[in-house]
Amino acid sequence: MLIMYLMHRRNKNKSAEVWVQKDVGAVDLTPWKYSKLVSVIVIVCVLLVYLAFSPLGIGV
Repeated sequence: MLIMYLMHRRNKNKSAEVWVQKDVGAVDLTPWKYSKLVSVIVIVCVLLVYLAFSPLGIGV
């Protein structure tokens, strides 16, 4: 944090430039059709693994 503070103090008088990220089209960024379904399945699997290895769980 000290380094960040010192860099801020050093660059305070310089004008800030607005940086805008440009899409160069290298990667297809269309939303995936099954993202919500897979998210729910992954969360359920994580919870089942947690329950299986916890003392209160359903495991052996």
